[in-house]
Amino acid sequence: MDGPGWRWVFLLNVPLALVCAPIAVRHVPESGDGRKHTSFDVLGALLGALALALVTYALIEADWITAVLGVGTGVAFGYVEKRRPDPMMPLGIFASRQFTAVNLVTLCVYAALGGFFFLAALQLQVVAGYSALGAGTALLPTTVMMLLFSARSGELADRIGPRVPLTAGPLLCAVGMLLMLRVGPDANYFADVLPALVVLGLGLVTLVAPLTATVLASVDVARAGLASGINNAAARAAGLIAVAALPMIAGMGEEAYRTPSAFDDAFGRAMVVCAGAMVVGAAVAFTTVRSLPPDCTRPECLHHGSVTAPPLGGAADAGEAGVGGLTEGAVGGGLAAGAAGVGHGGDWSHVDSREPPRGPAPTHLPDDPEPRELLANGTAPADVAAKYPTSSLAWAQLADEAFERGSVVESYAYARTGYHRGLDALRRNGWKGHGPVPWEHEPNRGFLRALHALARAAGSIGEQEEYERCSQFLKDSSPTAAQTLG
Repeated sequence: MDGPGWRWVFLLNVPLALVCAPIAVRHVPESGDGRKHTSFDVLGALLGALALALVTYALIEADWITAVLGVGTGVAFGYVEKRRPDPMMPLGIFASRQFTAVNLVTLCVYAALGGFFFLAALQLQVVAGYSALGAGTALLPTTVMMLLFSARSGELADRIGPRVPLTAGPLLCAVGMLLMLRVGPDANYFADVLPALVVLGLGLVTLVAPLTATVLASVDVARAGLASGINNAAARAAGLIAVAALPMIAGMGEEAYRTPSAFDDAFGRAMVVCAGAMVVGAAVAFTTVRSLPPDCTRPECLHHGSVTAPPLGGAADAGEAGVGGLTEGAVGGGLAAGAAGVGHGGDWSHVDSREPPRGPAPTHLPDDPEPRELLANGTAPADVAAKYPTSSLAWAQLADEAFERGSVVESYAYARTGYHRGLDALRRNGWKGHGPVPWEHEPNRGFLRALHALARAAGSIGEQEEYERCSQFLKDSSPTAAQTLG
């Protein structure tokens, strides 16, 4: 902004994308729903983008004819999505009341955040006299707080459920936004700006991790990617519309950007609107969001921005925990990869799977002899995995071979894929998130080997917490497997 110009800001993401895309292709496991998708929903994508563009333009230019066209296009988008056999956004996903409720919270929260960060940066420049770089740097404390404390927020929500964080977080954010009313021409950064950002940061730390994962916890595992995409689209759309609409709502005309006193007055009105949106979000969360079932108390995502996903809503997900996977889950986002959790029905380390169970019955996966026979006959594990992508055994063997070559990260990725394929198979066969998975039953061994390989790789790269979780999960599932695999 202070150098080459504002247009250059759009190039910042290019090198990041160039670095992240090949890493994701190589190391992030697929999470497909197993159905054959016939085609990309081009018409749905075009209508959705056009509706958003028309509404945004209408708000910026106060053009009500364009606004009507935008709303009409949005209605057409819904009609098309409802009737297409393979839609971009299946409307049936909104049958989950929890999913719909948390997306409404997302709309309120991210509309307020979009308006706040857009106008706060301008307030610091136009009214307080900061440079563009100085204004951006001044707002960094909220980001730093989220990076440092989101994992702890996820752990808290893990214990008490999402309702309290999703109610308290927006209220704290609202207080932080109202504190920004103190920022004027003679504002002192440490006395006026920083306290507002710290309170706002506390609200975001409390809110964002549980919000991200709770929306994922409300749908089944095959729709984790879809749920994440819809929630992110809702957040981005809310921010975009808020940036377009808020200046008009606050009476911020063109002259205000050149007159500090006029901008200061309009900024005050805008902050009240943003705080109000946060309060509405808190009210929606308090009245509609419900805690996860008692047997689903260990959500997977504990950080903000996780590359993997939270465990699924319902009993079947209680066995997953940690920091992410492309399966579904319950509490957050982060920069770490996920881990397996401990069983939640009690300590099974004392149970011999050959004895009558004192809790959930042992789970015995159905036999899948083809991949096992191919591997036994010397077929390359990569070829077996390509032909039988749901075989945990093939992925576990790939993980073992990669680890023996010293490719620990590659081993981690293979092991995680086999682990999640195994979890899917367990759920389909009645597993409720905990209980014995006997090593003595040979079809179970692919999942148990993948879980062991995931623990080993996590330990090798220094993810001690994940190593401990995976190791405990293996012991809880099958003490014999833990002893046999070492």
